[in-house]
Amino acid sequence: ALVGVAEKGFVNFRLSVKAEGGHSSQPPAHTAAGILASAIVNLENNPFDTRTEFFELMFDNIGYSMPLSQRLPLANLWLFEPLVLSKLLKSPSSAASARTTTAVTMLQGSTKSNVLPTIATAVINFRILPGDTIDSIHAHLERVIDDHRVILSYDQANEASAVSPTDNIGFKLIESSIRRLNDNVLVTPYLVLAATDSRHFQGLSDNIYRFMMVSLNPDTLKQFHGLNEQITVKNYFNAIQFYYAMLEQTASGIQATK
Repeated sequence: ALVGVAEKGFVNFRLSVKAEGGHSSQPPAHTAAGILASAIVNLENNPFDTRTEFFELMFDNIGYSMPLSQRLPLANLWLFEPLVLSKLLKSPSSAASARTTTAVTMLQGSTKSNVLPTIATAVINFRILPGDTIDSIHAHLERVIDDHRVILSYDQANEASAVSPTDNIGFKLIESSIRRLNDNVLVTPYLVLAATDSRHFQGLSDNIYRFMMVSLNPDTLKQFHGLNEQITVKNYFNAIQFYYAMLEQTASGIQATK
């Protein structure tokens, strides 16, 4: 049972390259599209630094349940961190929890095959790991692209959230409510990779947690914002039971225990 104690931020950076244009029969050495393509390749070839803090947070809570082959390297990151990171980075889902991600999502150039573009643009979507910022991403882009012809701008920006504590009554209340419904489940904090509406509550509390009492697998995860988005009737009732149990325990005044 994954309880989100933090979530990644997001920002869209637009890369723009302007040129004179003209007919494709007399092209310059590098068109606006070619200059832009080079910048994109530089970005993809220079990903952000990786960090293991959220894996360590999960390990501190559920490490005892792991096989020795996994427990040993995670308990000794001072020695095995390069090996652990190499393994994590092979999977897009675990790699996304270890670094700020870079995703080239939109491209635009000329409207015709025989016309040189007067402007070429790309939109790069970054999901920001707590600890990185929009300003640090901007600095990374300037350093990696290193080309004054590429103009940078950004919009739809939201910084990564703070990390909520796990040693307080709020987290323990969620944990005990989960265990009341299913005592066989392991409960652990984790980093939410997508953006949630909880970002609007950051001015109200330092204790923000993201959790659904819904069982998910790789197939159902793909349905989020996709075709045939749904949850099962059983999961729907599980979620209602969870919220009811948590509110009931809160109203009772009985302090949650782990």
